[in-house]
Amino acid sequence: MKTATLLGLLGLALASQAHAVQTIDLTAGMAGGDAFAASATSLFMTTAYNDGDDLDTGGNFNFSGVVPLMAGGAAGSMEAFAGHPAGEYDIGRFDGSTSTATEGSVYKLSNIAVNAGDTLSFDWTFYTNEPATGAMKDAAYFSVLNHVTALIATADGVNGDAGLSGYRAATSGVFSHTFANAGTYSLVFAVVDTDDVVNSSAFAVNNLAVTPVPEPRDWMLMLAGIGLVGLMVVRNRRRLV
Repeated sequence: MKTATLLGLLGLALASQAHAVQTIDLTAGMAGGDAFAASATSLFMTTAYNDGDDLDTGGNFNFSGVVPLMAGGAAGSMEAFAGHPAGEYDIGRFDGSTSTATEGSVYKLSNIAVNAGDTLSFDWTFYTNEPATGAMKDAAYFSVLNHVTALIATADGVNGDAGLSGYRAATSGVFSHTFANAGTYSLVFAVVDTDDVVNSSAFAVNNLAVTPVPEPRDWMLMLAGIGLVGLMVVRNRRRLV
């Protein structure tokens, strides 16, 4: 019985280990513009060029000392750096407006291997100095390169407490994406100025991870473990009767 119990617990442990969340190291990427991975779990990027971008605040919100990239798709642009076509970061693609990206920063992670059904997730915060009313639609984006680009947040209507010195307001949340097909992918994060190059915005990403989909063998190990442990419980109860 002790052997069965140990085997059951071992099966549960192996199944749990196989299904463990896999953290992706954010320092392994490439930065274009003002983007910097402060640690393996923390990325910060801005649209700030210099202290002239935010005259009302009297501050310089550029984080890394590297200026943002221009938008538009030409050589050296943020789209070209990321591997996107021109216009990928124009918010008009999402809201039907004629507004376009002007400048911004990108961060690219390559060679991320996943299985079909795996789910990627991260915590995000979007900061902005755009005014409470009449804001330009500065925006943050996430892309699985050559597959999908998601609009994470815009400056329009953002009024939450920024909690970060200097920024007027912020909003935050959790993003997730489930991969339909197995493969090796590139992930791209971006923050852009829209229609102008003033009033900086920023995009923070934390805890980027992939949760694997359980494979058949994992389910078998788990079920076998549960079955053996359950058998032990039943037999112990019978002994007490």
